[in-house]
Amino acid sequence: MNYVSKVLKIAEDEVGYLEKKTPEYEDDKTKNAGYNNYTKYARDLHNWVGSPFLDGYAWCQSFVMWIFYKAYGKDEAKKLLGGWTAYCPTGALYFKQRGQYYKSDPEKGDIIYFLDIYGEQGHVGIVYDVDDKYVYTIEGNTSPDTGVVPNGGGVRKKTYSLNYSKIDGYGRPKYDEEIIEPDLVVDGLDYSLVYEYDFYINKYEDIKNFYGTKDKVGVFNHFLKHGMKEARQAKEDFILGIYNANYEDLRKAFGEDLPKYYQHYITHGYKEKRVADYHIYPISVYDGIDYSLVYDGKYYRDKYKDLQDAFGGNYDKYIAHFVKNGMKEHRQAIATFNVDYYKANYEDLRKAYGNDMPMYYKHYIIWGHKEGRVADKLIKPVEEFYTFKSGDSLVRIAEQFNITVDKLLELNNIKFDDGQKIRVR
Repeated sequence: MNYVSKVLKIAEDEVGYLEKKTPEYEDDKTKNAGYNNYTKYARDLHNWVGSPFLDGYAWCQSFVMWIFYKAYGKDEAKKLLGGWTAYCPTGALYFKQRGQYYKSDPEKGDIIYFLDIYGEQGHVGIVYDVDDKYVYTIEGNTSPDTGVVPNGGGVRKKTYSLNYSKIDGYGRPKYDEEIIEPDLVVDGLDYSLVYEYDFYINKYEDIKNFYGTKDKVGVFNHFLKHGMKEARQAKEDFILGIYNANYEDLRKAFGEDLPKYYQHYITHGYKEKRVADYHIYPISVYDGIDYSLVYDGKYYRDKYKDLQDAFGGNYDKYIAHFVKNGMKEHRQAIATFNVDYYKANYEDLRKAYGNDMPMYYKHYIIWGHKEGRVADKLIKPVEEFYTFKSGDSLVRIAEQFNITVDKLLELNNIKFDDGQKIRVR
């Protein structure tokens, strides 16, 4: 793939190379240094491509061509640069002819052209970085002196103001799009314990809209500079709010300094097997609704062994079960609220909700508690009758009224003693 990073890596490795006074030692960076324009760049291109490359001539354009040849090979390099040349004006012309020559807004990997005293492109380099004030280059045949120094004899890194008058423009090769992976180890901290790119970008639409789906470095930098301060979740098994809630010692140590919690988990919490993805103490809020009037996590856990076996110490799973299943199953989750008593006590609720059991819990949370309605005991027995019809069975009647067959027998004083014979057909 024709990634810009290949060019920049090869160019970086050439910094410090000095031209030679004779063709000897051209592969050595500094040996036999002189000012007769002998370099490995023109020599190699003459061997690889032929004309117009000749050793012993000004070589800044040859340096750029050599870098691209090393990065991509002969055919791809020619395609990216537009053609082979050792002459700066021709190199710039190749980009202009294809509409790839820009007068401002440089980017990494651009070919930067400088004007000579005659107003032509007289020197060239490769842009390796840009900020809001400067453009940073790697150039062949220049010196470390300030400003453009054509024929300066070495490969150097240079810095120019973006409005430097001698910058003519920037040729922009059509590199393949490259997704650069960020280094998740920063200042000795391995953020991979609290950060995953795919999780973060897919969880937050605002980040995806701003950075797109290719700028992995930008997204990680957002997490470092803003995400932690905003308590954003960047990995499935680390949730700041849960880590904070689970450990009083951390709350005392870090208070509202939110990045400290992420960093503590990286340096200590993970090794200490601290839990950061579920609550280890009871909670009563689920999807923004406070169920504390009808739910106590410890009571619910202690009351039902089947749930203990399934969920262990994960209180997030207990409350999720209660909301999604427990209310439908008439489960009692606090000593002060029994849904069967609440239903039996109030005819208006039975008329309104019938056998929709979760609605009784919700009614108590929103209105019943405030109205002083009784939910922890039966106010008085409620009698309700059903007329038996042909084809009915005890099982069918019990299912219709949401009770057990045993309860139906008890209400109607039907009792079978041990050893009693009953006719079955």
